[in-house]
Amino acid sequence: MISGRVVVDSSPYYNGRRSGIELDTEWRPNPLFNISLSNDLTLVELGGVEEWVYLQRVSANLQFSSDLVWSVLAQYDNVSGEVGINSRIRWTYRAGSDIFLIFNQG
Repeated sequence: MISGRVVVDSSPYYNGRRSGIELDTEWRPNPLFNISLSNDLTLVELGGVEEWVYLQRVSANLQFSSDLVWSVLAQYDNVSGEVGINSRIRWTYRAGSDIFLIFNQG
C-alpha cells in the first residue's frame, strides 16, 4: 500500500558533473487510486560553477474503469520558480482507440 525509493547518483554532465538524490513515496490505497510525491535534489557542476536544482513533483491517478483514467501531475523547480500542472483524461472508446483531454499550465 505504501512504497518508497531512494536513488543516489553521480555522473559526467557535458564538461562537468551531476550528482543527486531522489526520494520517492507512493500511496496506493486500492487498485484504482494512487498518489505519489517525489523530491529531487541535484548539484550541477559545470565550468567551475555549482548550482543546486530542486524539483518536487506530486502526481495522482484515478482509474474510473479500464477505459477511463484521470492523471494529474504538479511540479515545482527552484530554477524557474514556477509550478507546472498537467491534467489528462484518457478514454479508450474501443481497443486501440483513445481520446485524450489535456490541460497544461506553466
